[in-house]
Amino acid sequence: MDSNLNTGKKSYGAIDEDPVAIKNKLMDDISRNINTLIESLGVIKRYIPKMGTKNDSTIQRNNVQNVESSSTKMVSETHKKVQELLRVIKKLDKLSQLQAGKLSEKFREVVTEYNSLQKEFSMKMKYASIDIKQFEDSNSTTGDNEESTVSQMIVQHNLELERDVAIDRQIKMQQIEDDVMDVNQIMKELNAMVNQQGESIVSISDAIDRTGDNVQTGADELFVAYQRQRKKRLRKLICSGVILVILVIIVVCMIQS
Repeated sequence: MDSNLNTGKKSYGAIDEDPVAIKNKLMDDISRNINTLIESLGVIKRYIPKMGTKNDSTIQRNNVQNVESSSTKMVSETHKKVQELLRVIKKLDKLSQLQAGKLSEKFREVVTEYNSLQKEFSMKMKYASIDIKQFEDSNSTTGDNEESTVSQMIVQHNLELERDVAIDRQIKMQQIEDDVMDVNQIMKELNAMVNQQGESIVSISDAIDRTGDNVQTGADELFVAYQRQRKKRLRKLICSGVILVILVIIVVCMIQS
């Protein structure tokens, strides 16, 4: 993951002379990661109700735990991209800042939901154990005349299996709890960043609204001025017509006399 992040930083640095290109690349990456996180949320959501029931299994739990672990890494990676995005847009226009702010807010919403689901999954891991009988079925006795030594071996095997499952479960629980702490810290930083950016977005939105109002007001004033100018020209035209008629009458009278 570190190598990927380093590679990502190099790619952004390579186009450092073009902040717009950096912004577009970051926004594409963040949007793609958000969609992946939403899909992972769905996987975890669908599994949680099965935990501790007859529909639960070690394979399912391992798969979902892997999804949870990779999602936490993606949250951390995307958080760094959001930090970079908010740094880059300071050099750009207000529309770019508005777009970046909205995307950051969307990421925060997804991380908030993931953090809540992650805690629920961690809590279930503590108390919803997988029924060990699913492993015993393949090793169950086949008759009353089975040798006692075989029975003892089976009992010993199952005890060892239970111990291994318990140890593995404890390790995974600790990993999930560590992931929860990591995401909690990211949430704190993300909230601070997005709240600060949110203030800028409000200012930008207000400026856009004011600009729109000013444009509308200007258009209204231009229309009123046009109407006044039109009436003024019409009055001049009427006056000119009246004067022309009077002059014609005077000329006719002079000719007749």
